[in-house]
Amino acid sequence: MATKVAKADIACLAAVSFLSGVLAASVRVHVYASIFIAASAIAGLFFLKRDRRIAWGLALGIPFLAGFFYFYLHANMRDSLRRIPYGHEIVLQAQVSEEPRLQPRSQYVAVSLTAPYRGTVAALLPRTTPVLYGDRVTVRGTVEPPLALWERPLMRFPEVEVNAHGTGFWLKEKLIAVKYSLIGQFTRTLPHDESALMAGLTLGWQGDFTENFKRAMVESGTTHLVALSGYNVAILTITLATACAYALSRRMTFYLTTCVIALFVIMTGAQASLARAAMMGFLMLLAKEVGRPYSARNAVTFAALGMAFYDPTVVRFDIGFQLSFASLLGIIYLEPYIRRFLKVEDATQGFLRWKTSAATTLSAQLAVAPFLLYHFGRVSPVALVSNILVLATVPVTMFFGFLLGVGGILAKPLGFLFSIPARGLLSYQIAVIGLFANHTAAYTVSAAIALVILSPYLFKLLKRHEQ
Repeated sequence: MATKVAKADIACLAAVSFLSGVLAASVRVHVYASIFIAASAIAGLFFLKRDRRIAWGLALGIPFLAGFFYFYLHANMRDSLRRIPYGHEIVLQAQVSEEPRLQPRSQYVAVSLTAPYRGTVAALLPRTTPVLYGDRVTVRGTVEPPLALWERPLMRFPEVEVNAHGTGFWLKEKLIAVKYSLIGQFTRTLPHDESALMAGLTLGWQGDFTENFKRAMVESGTTHLVALSGYNVAILTITLATACAYALSRRMTFYLTTCVIALFVIMTGAQASLARAAMMGFLMLLAKEVGRPYSARNAVTFAALGMAFYDPTVVRFDIGFQLSFASLLGIIYLEPYIRRFLKVEDATQGFLRWKTSAATTLSAQLAVAPFLLYHFGRVSPVALVSNILVLATVPVTMFFGFLLGVGGILAKPLGFLFSIPARGLLSYQIAVIGLFANHTAAYTVSAAIALVILSPYLFKLLKRHEQ
């Protein structure tokens, strides 16, 4: 048993070392400095670690160098595969290779070029330009070279002509069509802000958010609610597994749940946080299926490793990747201490499970705070209280959201029926977001909530003092 634990620890250390090497390359650490770091790690552990010192030293040093050189190998291979003319107007034949990302006034569209050119170009288009995933298009404009390793060549507002529809991967096209159908049900049965929030909570869709609502979510520290993550995947997995357990065997439940998670990731665009959550969810289900213990530490490490193999630039330049893993690590390593401090014993205790929500939110906020300060120069001071008030209502909101979407597709009266409780929950969440976007009101409400929470303890202290 001890040997297995040691092997798992060494494998985890090797994965972390590889990721550290990728990070070192992305911040331009000199190659000789990286070799010195790896050699120092091997030498240090050789002298300090008695048990398995060679294995530990090699697991730390060699993967570090492998990650360092893999970053440059991946970048060079990607650049060598590109054949794109820069700096002058040209006509390109291409296919829309990703679902367009909508902004309030524009859309970001990735197009894969066809012969005689090769590579993927980002096109910034007006939002009104009717392009979809899988369209064959003719693009006329000027291609600007990428300014950094993690960026794509860019075309700013070129002329676009759609030549054909439905030439992409058929399954992805069908799943995107299902997503748009669900969003359409939300739009038909809910007011604008409620519809936009429901699409964000259930599908990660932010194309209908107004600038004012986006700003309110940033000010209140609730933007993570519409960035699909482990929380959403956990809700989907638990609901599906519970429903299937009554009619299917354990193995069939495992296969079905795994397939649904994979399809959900494809349908919603495989965001960094969702891809990480899906990998971890699959590892958890697999461990349960084969009867092995599940380690959240190992799962999050190897999920990060898989994403770094696919695209090593995410480690340094993808903010979603950083925030997703930082928040999860905070929940894994900080939440147990915060739970002990808050004396959280029963996960269901308290109004809106405030202690549980407080422990989870505070641990995640503390972990992501350095990244928020680095990238945005600020951290929402009211995020803890706003999330306590909102998070407890998210699972049931998502539940009614999926019932609304699917029921509305099957029969319109079902959609309107399920929209009634969904609208009430969403209106409450929007009210909290709007309230906490106003910091003066947020501080007043936070102080009042703190007084209500602390009043029983203050009352006990006063009684002891009188005695």
